[in-house]
Amino acid sequence: MKTIQLDTCVINRLLDEKNQPNDNFKFLDSLKIAGHIQIWCSPTNIIEIALCSDYEKRKALSNVLNSLIDGNNVMQSGEAYQIKILFQNINIEIPGVLIDENELLQFSSCYVQLLIGLLGQMAIFPNYRLDRFEHVIRQKLITKYYQARFVSDPDHYLKIYKKQLEGTLNESDVEDDKILDAKTLDEIQAMISALEIGRKKIRNVSDFSKLKKTMAQYFCRHDMRVTFNNFFRYKEHIESSLDLRLLSSKWSQNLFEKGAKPLRVELLDALQGNPSIHAYKELINCLIDRLPEGCDFPLNKMYDLYMNEIEKILNDKKELSGSASLDMDYFPSMMVVQHFITDDKLLYENMRKILKQMGLDELKVLSYSHNWKENIRSPETEV
Repeated sequence: MKTIQLDTCVINRLLDEKNQPNDNFKFLDSLKIAGHIQIWCSPTNIIEIALCSDYEKRKALSNVLNSLIDGNNVMQSGEAYQIKILFQNINIEIPGVLIDENELLQFSSCYVQLLIGLLGQMAIFPNYRLDRFEHVIRQKLITKYYQARFVSDPDHYLKIYKKQLEGTLNESDVEDDKILDAKTLDEIQAMISALEIGRKKIRNVSDFSKLKKTMAQYFCRHDMRVTFNNFFRYKEHIESSLDLRLLSSKWSQNLFEKGAKPLRVELLDALQGNPSIHAYKELINCLIDRLPEGCDFPLNKMYDLYMNEIEKILNDKKELSGSASLDMDYFPSMMVVQHFITDDKLLYENMRKILKQMGLDELKVLSYSHNWKENIRSPETEV
């Protein structure tokens, strides 16, 4: 049995102009019913369907996806995948750090169940509150805003990034990004448009190119801290799944063939007895700081792509992107399913590129516009 995932563009292509399931849906559904394929989705698929403001279409998309995944097959989030892989690897180096993988992913599993429920709700309620997903659109616009701000005066902002990397940034250098919190989506879009009008040329693109890898790693580690902070909300969650005190006691030994600066004495004291969640989170931040390159997968791949996008923009070879060029939530499926089908040219190219870099089969990524049915229909689909 082949395992398959579709991106949201493909799910849209499974409906006709009247929002009814078309022949491509029936083709996939028949293979699924026959037991030849199993179809999975990611949290991204469900959230993107939730953002569809047309009730009839949202209802149809929800029903189509729910039917294909048998109301059950939802992958874990990219963040959960990243944290699971990291602590699995740490547990190889320091046995006993990972106490219970199921407990580690407990809240992620609950989130998946909530998304399955959401899929059902969207198919029923015509007045479903879309504003609760505004943060998804907002984050995409903010990503575009930061791109627009950088390319509006690249020489100036490159100096700022250099200071940030060197640790010499002071308050006078920093713009107050909190102003975005009070802005509506239309206001943020207007700010982006104004920045695009006033774009300046960079004096030398190679100045950016020399720093892009270092900047990608810097922002990747920053994003990891935010991810871990949001993932571990409760002390009980940490203590039921991880033995971080064991990690602190083995701190001086090499981890992934890399040493680390000693932990603060105050932190070591705080980890004794009955540690607070703040002590645990400080230790996790120290862990992120000591990770060698590559241990921040898959987030590092996303930031490499993001910096490459900015480089193309500076070379006048690309417009500002609407979001990150590769969604984190597609990584778990990319590593597990046998075929990922997309109708997004950039996503198709980037996923194939990353798989090739990792020495994995890039051919598992299929284009909806080219021979995808032949691959799905191949003899390998036989049970």
